[in-house]
Amino acid sequence: MIGQITTGKSATGALRYIHSKEAALSISSNFLGDNWQVQALEFNLTENLKPNVEKSVYHISLSLPHYEKLIPEQWYFLTLDYLDYMGFSGHQYATAMHRDTEHQHIHIVANRIGLNATLVDTGYDYYRSQSAIRELEKQYGLTQLQSSWVHEGKEMVNNFGQLFLVANEVDLPGELENIIPADHLFIVYANPQGEKYFLTSSPP
Repeated sequence: MIGQITTGKSATGALRYIHSKEAALSISSNFLGDNWQVQALEFNLTENLKPNVEKSVYHISLSLPHYEKLIPEQWYFLTLDYLDYMGFSGHQYATAMHRDTEHQHIHIVANRIGLNATLVDTGYDYYRSQSAIRELEKQYGLTQLQSSWVHEGKEMVNNFGQLFLVANEVDLPGELENIIPADHLFIVYANPQGEKYFLTSSPP
C-alpha cells in the first residue's frame, strides 16, 4: 500500500474533492454533517480554536496494488487504525473511496486541530506514515512493500561515500529512533558537504 500526504489551508476544497469526484463512495466520517458543505463548516469552526495555525488540513491518500481489494467495512477500520497511529484519534475526519483508476484507493481529510484545541504534530510524518502502512499491510493481509529508506539506501551508495555501518548504535535524529524498527541495521552516509543521511535496511 502506498500513502501520500499533503497539508493545506482549504478544508472546503479538500472535502469537495474527495466527495465530489465521479464515482466517489463515502466510507466514514465523524462530522455531524453528511455532505461536504456542512463538513467544511464544522472543520472551519474547529480551526478557530487555533487561528495561528496556517495549515490545518491533512490530506492522505492510501492506494492498493491493482490486484488487491478491500471492502468498504475494511477501509473503515483501516482508516481508524491509520489515523490513530498518526495521532489523529478523535480529530475530525472524512474518508471516501475513489474508483476512477484500476488501483483501489481512499482519500482521508483530517483536521490537525482537535475539538479540545490540541494540535497534531506532523514532524517526520513521512516516516511515521510508512511505518504505519507496513503494520496495516500485515494486519489486513496486504502485500508487504518496502519502505522508502530501504530503497534510498541502495541509491545513495552510488552518490556518496559510505562512512560506517553499525547495528542499533547510531544516534538517530529526533523522533526517528522511535519510528524505524530497532532490529534494522543503520547505515550512515555523508555527501561532500558533510550532511549525514540516516538510512536503514532489514537484517540479512
